Amino acid sequence: MADTLSTFGYAFQIKLITSLLTDKEFLEQVSDVIKTDYFDSDSNQWIVGKQLEYFETYRNVMSLDALKNEIRKIAGEVEKSQVVSSIKDVIRNLKATDLPYIKDEAVKFFKNQEMKGAILQSVDLLKAGDYSAIHEMFAEVMKKGEIKSVGLEYKTQFEERYNEALRKCIITPWNVVNELTDGGIGKGELGCVIGGPGTGKSWLLANIGMHALRLGKNVLHYTLELSEAYTGLRYDAILTGIQSQDLKYHKEATIKKVEQLKGDLTVKFFPTSTASVQTLYAHIKKHEMLKFKPDLIIVDYGDLLSTKTLKGQDNSYHIGGNIFKELRGLAGVFEVPVWTASQAQRSSAESEIVQGHQVADSYKKIMISDFIISISRTVEDKVSGTGRVHIVKNRFGPDGLTYGTSVNAANGNFTVHDKATVAGRKETEKAFKKDGLKRDYYRQKFNELNGNEVKENKEIEDNSNKEQKN
Repeated sequence: MADTLSTFGYAFQIKLITSLLTDKEFLEQVSDVIKTDYFDSDSNQWIVGKQLEYFETYRNVMSLDALKNEIRKIAGEVEKSQVVSSIKDVIRNLKATDLPYIKDEAVKFFKNQEMKGAILQSVDLLKAGDYSAIHEMFAEVMKKGEIKSVGLEYKTQFEERYNEALRKCIITPWNVVNELTDGGIGKGELGCVIGGPGTGKSWLLANIGMHALRLGKNVLHYTLELSEAYTGLRYDAILTGIQSQDLKYHKEATIKKVEQLKGDLTVKFFPTSTASVQTLYAHIKKHEMLKFKPDLIIVDYGDLLSTKTLKGQDNSYHIGGNIFKELRGLAGVFEVPVWTASQAQRSSAESEIVQGHQVADSYKKIMISDFIISISRTVEDKVSGTGRVHIVKNRFGPDGLTYGTSVNAANGNFTVHDKATVAGRKETEKAFKKDGLKRDYYRQKFNELNGNEVKENKEIEDNSNKEQKN
């Protein structure tokens, strides 16, 4: 067995150092089994040694600023240049997609080295017949290289409770929602949009995805109803403000805006009820290897996924609950926010506010999700371009609040208005005052239908006249 990491190569060692400088839990795990001698070059040994010294003193990863300060203290210019070169290679690998694999392989190597040393030491103990010492030594070796974190220590880790970076939230396009959630939905958390058919659930999810792209986040959008191309068109419409049916006339302008986006988007279609959360899990792992690690996952929508159930639990109540439980688990495994949607019951069709008890199939969806908003749009709303977003559940702040919403059905842009502003109050009042709009809506539909019939009759008459002339 090799005593150094030379058999793994230079790139492996650089990525391992990257992990040591960025992952506190990993550094804590291997701090008692890693040795600087395992690394080939003097510069890499120096970096690892400094990191281990820093961790022993401050119990944290070493910042780049602290590392730069230590580099300045190196006397020899050649040695300093070599360390700087290694640090540059480390920085280039900060977003490497195979770091989890590197860490797993490194832990195996370190533990095997510890075991090898214990076996060699046990020879003398075996000759002396000191079996108790052998047992204690191997028991101690088995503990090394294991995850050491036992959780948040309430008294000693006070500041960590107030570190906003820990949740690593991705904000939504709407300030009022971000304030209510203390910065959006964070890693391992599940957000859900509830609404009836045609209220704009899918559009809302695409709005959330597009905002993340503008922030430079990588988005993985699963669609189980709409095609990949059509979902992409919706993103284009939100980005440009151009009606989706007119985008084909504005390709060049759209391409320019797409190229300016900081983040990347992948849209993946699975036919309804053919994919499970495990299907998504496998696809995400493959996607991480081939393209990028997602910062945000959108599932449009959870109700259309399949799941395995126990005998006696193959009903919609248990199925819906299991799917949402698995989606929240997915968010935890990949440490990203997950947004999805769910249908509301028929009773929501003309409701001005959709409440939690109106979710279809299973109330477990409400129990499992971390943050839930509902969208309600009556016939009058579809005429006036309004709607209402209601905060059904909020683990991070107040709920039960309702906000007037402006809806542009042509390009899918949703604006959730803050009632604390004058404009927001006016829009909220507008969303609840729509006298006579239903009558106008049906008159408009009647005129459209009547106009089509007149047009069709005229076309028939013209064709008939042409035939008579011929």
